[in-house]
Amino acid sequence: MSGMSLRLFPRLLATSSRVRIPGHKEHTKDTARVIAGLKAAVHNPNVSNEAKENAMKRLEEMGQTADASPPEQGKSAADDAHERNVLRGYKAATSSKLFLLAKVYCQ
Repeated sequence: MSGMSLRLFPRLLATSSRVRIPGHKEHTKDTARVIAGLKAAVHNPNVSNEAKENAMKRLEEMGQTADASPPEQGKSAADDAHERNVLRGYKAATSSKLFLLAKVYCQ
């Protein structure tokens, strides 16, 4: 699809799952990805207020809402695994014979 077509039909592309523009191949959009993009625009500090308002209007038209604030990011599975590995390493180090000998020797 040419850039001209995107500028002429941006609303049509974002709200429809299938779009047929004369002279172009049929285009399909994943509605879930469009919603995700609009929500991202609402929460992006580099997006103008006008663009945020437009994104919120389009979300409302699609029956969606933008959360007032982005969700808090908790620990990821990788963070949890790393923390468990660190604790496992401490346990191994403190229960080793060398550590116990050093502890007795230093007292």
